[in-house]
Amino acid sequence: MIGIEITLRALAARAEADRLDPEVHRWARRATDAAPDAHGKVRATAEAMRSQFHVNYWDQVVMESENFVSLAKLVATSDVLIDAEDACLLVVATARSVGIPCQFVAVRYGQSWTCWLAYFAAGEWHLFDPTSQRPDAEPDEKVFGPVPGS
Repeated sequence: MIGIEITLRALAARAEADRLDPEVHRWARRATDAAPDAHGKVRATAEAMRSQFHVNYWDQVVMESENFVSLAKLVATSDVLIDAEDACLLVVATARSVGIPCQFVAVRYGQSWTCWLAYFAAGEWHLFDPTSQRPDAEPDEKVFGPVPGS
């Protein structure tokens, strides 16, 4: 469990730094400007991410967020294979860039862990899987990371 908590803290720190990048903010604005509220903005960011990148659902890691020079360089590309952590990092950083509080959530199905996020809207936290890996399954366990910037 300690390794999961360390990973969640590292992702939160990375998202906090990346949300301030002007390129990340521009990408976030393009993805979210038409959305009327926080729910719509988070979903629009995930849809933009899925349309620009290929999400790897089965842990055949080709690129990891730790290897990116910056999210700004990532959003300037397309057709890149990213994993669930990368997808969550992108959605959390860009949602935070447009003012939506978010945090990372590690979720476990059986023996496998993956990354989701939670965002704050309408007075409460909402869980969200930006990759839609297992839409019909409830996770066996959830570990909430820190809220970036807190």
